[in-house]
Amino acid sequence: MSKTYNADSLNIWEVGMGYKFTSTLAMHAAYAKNTQGNVDGKFLKSYNVELDYKGAEQENKGSFGVWAAYRHLGNAAVIHPTYDAMNGGQKGWELGTAYTLDKNIVGTLRYFRGKDLQDTGDQDASRLFGRVEFFF
Repeated sequence: MSKTYNADSLNIWEVGMGYKFTSTLAMHAAYAKNTQGNVDGKFLKSYNVELDYKGAEQENKGSFGVWAAYRHLGNAAVIHPTYDAMNGGQKGWELGTAYTLDKNIVGTLRYFRGKDLQDTGDQDASRLFGRVEFFF
């Protein structure tokens, strides 16, 4: 983002929703927009659409979940995104899985492939993220 934001504050609003098709299949979506600042519109909006199948439950060894998502995270519309495989200023696809290795041990793997949002043209980006969590 090479243009200056040119505002003293943020004015971000967001709307989100989710729908559970079955006990194992759900879809979630969110849209956010910043109505302040003097930058290209792609930096002022963020959206996310995610389809989830099942879900890893930390107390149930062998439980798992998988998901596919498309995300667009404009720099001026997110403060600190919590998606581990991508950052603000990126857009693209994320595929992920989580698996309960043993009671209270969950492994997660996420793969992002997309673009870095830039004024001069979007550049290819990708990241692989993995984590093992221990719950006490």
